[in-house]
Amino acid sequence: MDKFIAKIVDTGRKRKHSLREVVNGILKITRTGRQWRNLEDRPTIYPAWESLYDYFRRWQQKGMWGEILASLVQKERERQGKLP
Repeated sequence: MDKFIAKIVDTGRKRKHSLREVVNGILKITRTGRQWRNLEDRPTIYPAWESLYDYFRRWQQKGMWGEILASLVQKERERQGKLP
């Protein structure tokens, strides 16, 4: 998934966190409706909430978050043998 998302959000800079961890953390927030600060009791699962929020905010402002979601839905539909 990292390479798949990197095609959309590639900035050329080195990342401290894997894109998979970042996207999974953001999806957790959007699925559960938790506050960013209350993301997880165990911080080893996802990057710090400040990092996740920063990624989400920048991607949202540039319109990339919607593109990421649409691409993930398309990829999952193809995996299931359905039309994209």
